[in-house]
Amino acid sequence: MAWQSTPWADPLLAATVVSGSLAVFGLLYVLSIRRDRRVVAFATVMVAAAVWTLGYSFQFASATLPEKLQWALVSMMGEAVVPTAWFTFAAAYAGYDEWLRPRVLAALWVVPVMTVLLAATNSVHGLVWAGAALGEAPDGAYLVLERAGGPWLLVHGAYSYFVAAAGVVVIIGLIERSRHVYRGQALVLFGGGFVAAAAHMASLAEAGPAAAVDLTGPSLSVLGIAFAIGIFRYRMFDLVPVARASIIENMGEGYVLLDRGGEVVDVNAAARSLLGGEDGRLIGRPAREVFEVDLAVLNEFDNEATAATVAIDDEPTASTAAMEDGTATSGDVGRRYLELTVSAIEADGVAGRFLWVRDVTDRIRLERRFQTLIERSSDVVFRLDEDGIVRYASPSIRRVLGYEPADLEDDLAFEELLVDDRGEGDREEREDGDRTALDRHATATETWKRLVGGDADSDTVRFEVQLRTAAGEVRFIEAVARYLVDDPAVGGIVINARDVTERTEQELELLRTNERLDQFASLVGHDLRNPLNVATGHLEMAMETGDTDSLETVREQHQRMEAMIEDLLSLAREGRTVEDPSPVALAAAARQAWSTVDTRGASLAVDADAEVLADESRLYNLFENLFRNAVEHGPGGGENGIEPADLTVRVEAVPGGFAVGDDGVGIPAGKREQVLESGYTTRSGNTGFGLAIVEEVAAAHGWGVSVTENADGGARFEFTGVDRPTATAPDAANGEVD
Repeated sequence: MAWQSTPWADPLLAATVVSGSLAVFGLLYVLSIRRDRRVVAFATVMVAAAVWTLGYSFQFASATLPEKLQWALVSMMGEAVVPTAWFTFAAAYAGYDEWLRPRVLAALWVVPVMTVLLAATNSVHGLVWAGAALGEAPDGAYLVLERAGGPWLLVHGAYSYFVAAAGVVVIIGLIERSRHVYRGQALVLFGGGFVAAAAHMASLAEAGPAAAVDLTGPSLSVLGIAFAIGIFRYRMFDLVPVARASIIENMGEGYVLLDRGGEVVDVNAAARSLLGGEDGRLIGRPAREVFEVDLAVLNEFDNEATAATVAIDDEPTASTAAMEDGTATSGDVGRRYLELTVSAIEADGVAGRFLWVRDVTDRIRLERRFQTLIERSSDVVFRLDEDGIVRYASPSIRRVLGYEPADLEDDLAFEELLVDDRGEGDREEREDGDRTALDRHATATETWKRLVGGDADSDTVRFEVQLRTAAGEVRFIEAVARYLVDDPAVGGIVINARDVTERTEQELELLRTNERLDQFASLVGHDLRNPLNVATGHLEMAMETGDTDSLETVREQHQRMEAMIEDLLSLAREGRTVEDPSPVALAAAARQAWSTVDTRGASLAVDADAEVLADESRLYNLFENLFRNAVEHGPGGGENGIEPADLTVRVEAVPGGFAVGDDGVGIPAGKREQVLESGYTTRSGNTGFGLAIVEEVAAAHGWGVSVTENADGGARFEFTGVDRPTATAPDAANGEVD
């Protein structure tokens, strides 16, 4: 290949290196980083510019006509592509996506593709170049290619000028409507394009250096440098001023720009639809007049961002569909909800207001749906702050605890509802490790404190507590608490509480039943076996010897077994919970029970005639067992004992209940808890179930029972938690009964 030395060799080579480097960068950017239309168009411009500059540089340096023609063809390939690629980039960068649809792009590229094909086959038809020859430069120092243009070259030139100019116009328009960094991007691009256009015009006019060399191709390296500045200085492909039609018009939210007087300056299609804008011109007219929605929020605006939610009429079909899929409640039928936000805006010293419109119908309907579910739920939902103060209580609290939600919210700590003491009916942990429902309350309070303090093992904690109602009753509550203090949508602790009082009482009743079954098994397996063995032995002896004295022992043992069976049946019967108590006079019940007991000459004193709510027959049984225990054990024995005839048993009313005491020897302090246990007795031949029956009768009524010392030194049994039909106070003594 023959080369010639020219003064333009180094500048053309430098332009080729710059264009080639930017073309490589463009290709790598497309392949490895981004592949949107703007980047692809940028890469296309750079590759075409590099081909144009490379072809022209080698054509200018070649010394023979065939070589010059060969490189001129390469140069034409780049020259045909650059104008259309430039317009495509400008349209994509400015956001005119409708100009870049497949059909439009296909039409844009028809002329460039035809130019390349005709240039490659020009030797056949001569449509691009009619002829070519070698000529000398003006100073005669080197050879140049001289060509006569064909008819298609005119088509190519006109089309190239048109699309290139269109690209420049798009960029100028972008400069006019852009601000700050976007204007800087557009100015850089315009500057690069202007240099290339100026170089081409100079070449056409053969002005200055352009008389010897066509500077259009090499000047494209300046456009490439402009691209580089836009990319690295102005983040051209990260911050893109996409056209208003691509963003504002396609937004789902409404956009209304108002001047200081409240007249519409700009509005998008979504705002027209959501606000019901009347047909015709909106710009320049007062917003309150042209929109169907009440814009009272504009009156409330005072230079601070202001928001309001308004309801508008909905299409019946849309509301019906929402009802069917469960997203709308009956109160939402025929209504939609819009959220209007007004804020101040200032541009170029001109103040105005910006109205942002969002359709929040789905959100409002969903919130109302969940609100309805919570309000109609049988469970109580609490929301507490991190200090445990009740901030919300669902309406079901009225039914469960008898409180009004407003009486608790922002005032009461949830812990104040807890019953801290375990109560008379509580149970200690059993030997087998099982816990009753009442036992679980012992650890529930501590669990609650750990949850409020954020020290629980999990964000979700299940526990059971006893809560006091507004009427002072105690209810068993099963609760699930979630620690959501860090959740901005909640900002607190959410508790879902369910009343399980009925289930818990059934559980306790089942536990008592199981205990009674254990007592049955113990009696049958042990206590009944002893007298049965004794009776069987004496019966065998009488049969062998004919000694009738042994039969007396058999009779005594049978009587003892009969008494034990009667006591056991009574114990099982008295353990059942009293469902329907009725008013019973204490004095009458006590006297009736006293008349059925072998008192051995002891006396009864009744110091009150109050009424209590009880099962009458079971109250008789309670008194019978207390009286029998007093008569049998009260006198005692030995030096400190008294005669049964000297014993007085006293029944008296006390605040919240009644008491039964005697003036006998009493019960030692160390054995007062044991005497209520089944089978405990200090006298041979007794069953030990009498006082256990007393405790069971008390528990069946929900009463508490305690064993203390009487004022006269004897035993005293106090019953508390006793309900009365009316507020009756203890009356005067009613005398003694022998």
